[in-house]
Amino acid sequence: MSIEDNKFDTRLLERRFNAGLISREEYQKHLKALPDMADEADKVEIEFERSDEQADEDE
Repeated sequence: MSIEDNKFDTRLLERRFNAGLISREEYQKHLKALPDMADEADKVEIEFERSDEQADEDE
């Protein structure tokens, strides 16, 4: 994988902005160029339950 393959990796964005490797304007341009894939997404429903440990921590 080359650096171009992960140039806009969200895990590395702040580091790349701070190092001057990419600009925020360049990133915004990249985002606007991405195709709208909303029709390809699957809807997922999740139910969360609190564990006994979490309930104890809240008290």
